[in-house]
Amino acid sequence: MAAGKPSWWGRFWQQVQEFLRHDPTDLDSYRPALRWLLNVWLFFQQVAFGFREKRGPLRAAALCYTTLLALVPLLAVVLFFSKGFLKEHTASVVPQMIDMLVMKVAPQLEVLPADQNGAAIKTGRIKVSDEARHEVVQNIQQFIGNIESGTLGLIGSLALIVVAIRLLMTIEETFNDIWGVTKGRSIWRKVIYYWASVTLGPLVILSALALTGTAEFTEAVHHFVRFPLLGRFCLMAAPFVILWVGFSALYGLMPNTSVRWWAAAAGGIVAGSLWQLNSILNAMYFSRVVTYSKIYGSLGILPVFLLGLYFSWLIVLFGAQVSFAAQNHTAYLQKRACERLDQFGRELLACRLVLLVCRQFLKSLPALSVEDIAKRLTVPGSLIMQIANRLADAGLLTITAGEPVRIQPSRPPDTFTLADILHVLRASGGSSVAATARNTDLVEALLHDLRQAERAAPANLRFSDLAVRAEKP
Repeated sequence: MAAGKPSWWGRFWQQVQEFLRHDPTDLDSYRPALRWLLNVWLFFQQVAFGFREKRGPLRAAALCYTTLLALVPLLAVVLFFSKGFLKEHTASVVPQMIDMLVMKVAPQLEVLPADQNGAAIKTGRIKVSDEARHEVVQNIQQFIGNIESGTLGLIGSLALIVVAIRLLMTIEETFNDIWGVTKGRSIWRKVIYYWASVTLGPLVILSALALTGTAEFTEAVHHFVRFPLLGRFCLMAAPFVILWVGFSALYGLMPNTSVRWWAAAAGGIVAGSLWQLNSILNAMYFSRVVTYSKIYGSLGILPVFLLGLYFSWLIVLFGAQVSFAAQNHTAYLQKRACERLDQFGRELLACRLVLLVCRQFLKSLPALSVEDIAKRLTVPGSLIMQIANRLADAGLLTITAGEPVRIQPSRPPDTFTLADILHVLRASGGSSVAATARNTDLVEALLHDLRQAERAAPANLRFSDLAVRAEKP
């Protein structure tokens, strides 16, 4: 290797350091491998910044509180519509469903000390018991029974049902905020969506639980696990796949906007995997759970359950943010590039925009839409409209009123030059400082001469001539 010549790894690391320092978005200038890594880095950066900007942890805490109030009435409504389907299986399937829900939402309950005093055995491990989870399940069943028996009265039961519906509305509003949707669904669409949520969704879960309790299903599982590798892999992958599908459906249907299936699937895979890992790695909460048990004693179940709810909602909202970032990653890169666009960059973009629409006009082709122009110039459509509006106010471009919005020259391309475009962008639209000064001001006179020299320069071509030169190879 020649002295002083950097190695491949040295050049690679130099580009990485340059990216981390200056944060460029022109990824085409990097090697393919580095370009892919930087794109992944920008994606995770987009997710992290978006999650913080949308106040994900705060919204998770709010949903945790709302869920605590609405969980029992929501389950009561679900079971009311499901009993007709379950019939004789109700007594066995309903406790199983509630137990599964508690176990998935708050796996920390499984690591509560059995003696509720936080005492550790000699090995230093915590004596684990499932009594806490069973106690929560029994309490939830008792609360549901109070609602069904009419103990709370008609007004009290209706109030709890309103709280349950409010939970679904809060979830929809949170998802809409993540996606930047300002208008929610109409009341009739909400009725349809919420009705499907409290009937069809739980019905599928209850049906699966009833099916897995049959002797035929148990026999089929025993037959399937005879294949060591395949059977073990499928049994391990099944919970992940079920959660992936469920979360993907949630992210695709809940926001009041068009969510592409692959974006919903990306968020579903991330959230489903984190949810399952949260259930598996409940030992992570050992220290917190033991602390709560020492402080609160038998009342430690409540803060532990709240902790589980909070982490569950964090995962759900994080998956929604991943779904949004996956669908809008290109727009995010373009937005970052526009935020660092200086005056020269705006002038260059404006001239390219005018040249593009003039070439289309001179070829007698239909005017380009804003979306087409944005794709060709690789910039956001909002920036195209911002510049086009300035040029339209100056009488250089025309913006159509139909759908899609199109841009075309408002006068022949041989009647304006590059300097005309620069003058429009440099004009602030208000009164300038020079206008309030004396006409004999030296700086004003020099700038006037400079502008005249710019117009007289050979490079100040008319756009008709510029379009002809652009066609030449």
